[in-house]
Amino acid sequence: MHGTFQILLKGTMQQTTFLHLSLIPGVGPGTIEKLIQKMGAIFADQNLYNCTITDFKRFGVTEKTAQLLVDGLKDESLLNQELALIEKHAVSWYTLVDDEYPQELKETHLPPPVLYVQGSLQEINKSIAFVGARKANQYGKRVVNQLVPELVQQGWAIVSGGAYGVDTFAHQAALDAGGKTVSVLGSGLLQPYPNSNKKLFKTIVESGGALVSTFPLLMEPISGNFPARNRIISGLSRGSVVVQAAQKSGALITARYALEQGKSVFAVPGPIDDTLSVGCHGLLQRGAKLVSSTEDILEEFGIASTRVALQAQIPQDQDPLLSACFKPQSLGQLAETVNKTENQVKEELFELQLLGKIEQNFAGLWERV
Repeated sequence: MHGTFQILLKGTMQQTTFLHLSLIPGVGPGTIEKLIQKMGAIFADQNLYNCTITDFKRFGVTEKTAQLLVDGLKDESLLNQELALIEKHAVSWYTLVDDEYPQELKETHLPPPVLYVQGSLQEINKSIAFVGARKANQYGKRVVNQLVPELVQQGWAIVSGGAYGVDTFAHQAALDAGGKTVSVLGSGLLQPYPNSNKKLFKTIVESGGALVSTFPLLMEPISGNFPARNRIISGLSRGSVVVQAAQKSGALITARYALEQGKSVFAVPGPIDDTLSVGCHGLLQRGAKLVSSTEDILEEFGIASTRVALQAQIPQDQDPLLSACFKPQSLGQLAETVNKTENQVKEELFELQLLGKIEQNFAGLWERV
């Protein structure tokens, strides 16, 4: 959010005007920001409703948009209907001038003027997005179930889109780990999609997380909504982790938005003969950070993982191979660390694995359980 925009509106703009404008078909965040910057104080009071087509054109919008604004502001039926639904279903809604509006999203280019929320965003201080294929397989699920719990332990909330596959895996993994998760819908909050995830959505809210939408409450989940939804997913998060994505994937749209917003983009590598690896490998070729453990993610933000913190506490007389496995390591790295041959290390790893003390993660690296 540009500083000029914030200063101009702080404490002056009525919430309902934002809401009314957001409900006018064809009037988007770009038009609203342009009006605020050009109109100044006029935008902050009822004089806005007295503007003519000529007035709006003077403020930099096209004649077609000016007509939409005049006609839309004269018609209060959509506004009244939305306000009635908000009250009936106890939906929270925040505008760009509200302190409750997420700062991470507010600082992106052209943030949505209105955010609808079921649940709470107030205790979510840092969040990271997990996105990926709707047809994700067991590998994708294994990846998510390994990465998400440690991030939750570090106080991260998990943001995703509530869809099948990776989205559902990520939300559920966060809930199972006792964490908070945010689902950004590609529909209105009263038309949650997919329908089969209604129980999951209910659990998200009951567990202290939130359902979020930028669309009017009764908006159906039409295809054009989802790219806009993906922009909000990345906008709410400090970074986006892509887990399994085909060459043409909505997850890649989220990654592109994250890059445009100056956010970190992470990608998990996969088998080279799997079509669901193509998108992730393409991101890696273009500079995304490779993820083989949560440590790779946390390092990007200058945070030490729980595993690293624990490593410093290992007694000196503990098995050196077991100690080395607090950080995910390859066979070759372990052999070098403990100064043994790879065959010797293989035998010891096998014994430690039988004892349930170590395991191989999804990237084939050895780590402590």
